Amino acid sequence: LGILRSVGATRRQIMGLVLGEAAILGAIGVLLGISGARLLAAGLLGGVSQVISLQYVLLSIDRTYLSPLHLGQAVVFGLAASLAGAWFPAREAALVEPKHVMHAGHLAPRPSTKSVPFFIGGLGAVGVSAALAYISLSTGPAWLSFASCFFLLAGFSLMTPLCCAWLSNAFSAAAKKGNATLLRLAADSFKLSLHRYAPTVAALMAAVGMMLGVSIMISSFRNTVVEWVGQAIVADIYISPAANEIIGMKAFLPEEVRTFADGIPEVTLTETYREQEFTGPDGQLYRLAVIDGGMQGNITFAEGDPTKQRDLWLSPGHVFITQVLSEKLNLQRGETISLPTPGGPIDFTIAAVVIDYSDNEGQVVLSRGNFQRHWEDPRFHSLAIYLDDSADVTSIVENIREEFSENGEFLIYSNRKIRERIYEIFDQTFAVTYVLRTVAIFVAVLGIVFTMTTLIAERVREIAVFRAIGATRRQTRGLLLREGLLVGVLASAIGVVCGIGLSFILTWVVNRAFFHWTIGLEIPWNEIALAPLWITLVALLASLIPAWRASQLPLAPALRAE
Repeated sequence: LGILRSVGATRRQIMGLVLGEAAILGAIGVLLGISGARLLAAGLLGGVSQVISLQYVLLSIDRTYLSPLHLGQAVVFGLAASLAGAWFPAREAALVEPKHVMHAGHLAPRPSTKSVPFFIGGLGAVGVSAALAYISLSTGPAWLSFASCFFLLAGFSLMTPLCCAWLSNAFSAAAKKGNATLLRLAADSFKLSLHRYAPTVAALMAAVGMMLGVSIMISSFRNTVVEWVGQAIVADIYISPAANEIIGMKAFLPEEVRTFADGIPEVTLTETYREQEFTGPDGQLYRLAVIDGGMQGNITFAEGDPTKQRDLWLSPGHVFITQVLSEKLNLQRGETISLPTPGGPIDFTIAAVVIDYSDNEGQVVLSRGNFQRHWEDPRFHSLAIYLDDSADVTSIVENIREEFSENGEFLIYSNRKIRERIYEIFDQTFAVTYVLRTVAIFVAVLGIVFTMTTLIAERVREIAVFRAIGATRRQTRGLLLREGLLVGVLASAIGVVCGIGLSFILTWVVNRAFFHWTIGLEIPWNEIALAPLWITLVALLASLIPAWRASQLPLAPALRAE
């Protein structure tokens, strides 16, 4: 670049040269990315279609399809990202003076002076993130919660350079006290090369933050669902038509099934469940759930006295609504909701708001007595059976199956089996996120390899001098490996803090804004504690090839100008 400038190339031409190379690399990356996307989609196809079939509608996908719109988006965003990422390096190349780059001594790295303004900007971005989170919950729209996530990650990325400078100073001081010469040299070199290392640390930090944020959210959601299932799924046996697994709640159970169950000596109680759709006041479709039975404490109330609210629900003209529906329609306990009945719209008083994670649309829960007063339809979709302590669940399930389900037309689950089924569906729902998080970590790790390879090219003279004054190849490798170690330590340290902050938004803001679910935050501290260890190890492994190449550099060409 210095020679090009010295023979007459303008700054604009140098900048165009670098951006042109970035465009070529971006185009190659887009082509590889599209090819990789087809392979990744093929691998994820089965799991995603199974999740959709389990939760929404039966779906069978036998091939992948890439629409022209998505193809165009991949090309545009891929090239735009490449050019945006190359803009500052291109500008830096264009502004450099030819006389400086033609003299090797001027290529020595110098401390960055931009860390403090970036840090202040990062604090501002975190403040914007907090403001957007508040707005998305109070007035909306819900998509602002994702913007809140973006600004939080952007804020931590901008704060990374100064945090790296502080932490590298701390490592340098500790190494000086402990006579760890190579670690001290690595910390000082890291700080001098902050203009290269900081973006790499920020990229790995963002990947770590997203990974931990999503992990904490999933763990919190799962723990909340486990608690809810423990209270909601209390019957010993559940029976429903097998067809409902495919077509939804359309097929009804014969009344004879309940009669037979009530005749079993060990059965203490049976409950029926029915659901149907209705059009709400806002014109949207919601579920009407009808329960007939003793309500064995398997309802979780958002607030209030459970006994009083349950008794009130059984009285004429009263219903429960789920928290999701409460927030969607802005309805509270004591207010009324209009339900379309065969005889026309009827207003029902809301006896309580209940917590429910079985759907994200919202539902009204009606007692069988209130339902019969207006619909006069005794049919039901499923049956819950409660047994006394002396009952043999397996034997009773077999008796019912022999009596009614020899041809498999009924699904009969024990309490344990249906809980396992719920957890299976939950885990399948979030399985895709683990693949995507792995991809993010992999891309960030590649960044370490490329950054250190670039730094070695910039520091050829420095490394050669280091070798010339007596450093061995092993010590040279050790120096670069310690710098890679610092990348992992710093990225994981900042990433853990960012990930915990991101988990607050995902758990309390995104879930609430989009699904109206209240989820208790549960931080898996064992995963948080292990993350820095394996991330640092991965960063260290990513440094092996660049460190080996640095130790093999020929000394004579690098020192020719000395």
